[in-house]
Amino acid sequence: MLVFALVALYILIALVLVIGLLIHGVKPSKTLAWLLAIFTIPVGGILLYIMLGRNRRKKRLSRLRKDALQIPSFPNSILQNTSSPKYRKLMTLIESVSDFAPTDKNAVTLLEDGKLTFHN
Repeated sequence: MLVFALVALYILIALVLVIGLLIHGVKPSKTLAWLLAIFTIPVGGILLYIMLGRNRRKKRLSRLRKDALQIPSFPNSILQNTSSPKYRKLMTLIESVSDFAPTDKNAVTLLEDGKLTFHN
């Protein structure tokens, strides 16, 4: 009875993984290889697929992108108040590359000499 239950559980898990592979499988060769591993290596094939088969980085990256889209953007008051079209293009470029709007009242000091940079 216990053996039957374990075999049924194995088949159920394998079917769920197969359906997931067929729906989300990107490359047919990869999908076929994982199907072969799941059905030819009892228990080990399922464990291997769970540990190695899923692309967790891709899921994490899409989740991070979704979270980044939910961050509210602040108004482009500086961009709207810029009178020079040359600076407006530059500010638009900065915002599109870094996803942060430029702000005013910032200061930068360029340190070209090591002694000035790393003073005692």
